[in-house]
Amino acid sequence: MGFVLWIITELAIMATDIAEIIGSAVALKLLFGIPLLLGVIITIFDVFLLLLLAHFGFRKKLKPSYLH
Repeated sequence: MGFVLWIITELAIMATDIAEIIGSAVALKLLFGIPLLLGVIITIFDVFLLLLLAHFGFRKKLKPSYLH
């Protein structure tokens, strides 16, 4: 039973991700007149860029002032 629930959960996650990508592409089409395929590519690039930034960190790590 747990395996079936896991598969259903993964399918739901994929469905929401696809809806987000298509929605972003439609928004770029409506706002800027960008073709849908290019909008999908831009959205995918944006997601990977945010994942890369999250992996390396958004901010430069600073030493606390008492360590100087």
